[in-house]
Amino acid sequence: MTCLPYRGPPVTDCEQRPGKPQPTAVESAAVQKLNSLRQCQTATDDRTACNVFLGRALEMLYANTDFKVGQNDYMRANDIVNGLEMPGNAGWRKVGVATDQATLDRAQDFANASS
Repeated sequence: MTCLPYRGPPVTDCEQRPGKPQPTAVESAAVQKLNSLRQCQTATDDRTACNVFLGRALEMLYANTDFKVGQNDYMRANDIVNGLEMPGNAGWRKVGVATDQATLDRAQDFANASS
């Protein structure tokens, strides 16, 4: 896996925590699929890879087009965040920040309840 930081050379791994478990085969396959989305195609602007990554990744991995706009465009990250509280948001909801374990547990509970 390669992470492309805002400036500087790519690094080999984004996460450096001690005792980090090895990725499962499913995780490795998902990372491999998503690598093409991590590359910037144009100069930095509101259409850079990280700003539309979520919509593109959801479509690529799960055929989910909730954040796709038209044929070949995706909602920008700020538009997604700002729209989570709006009616007609395709059932998405803001549950918190991903750095909070309670938020991650709540998100997992929601995912398990809908499957």
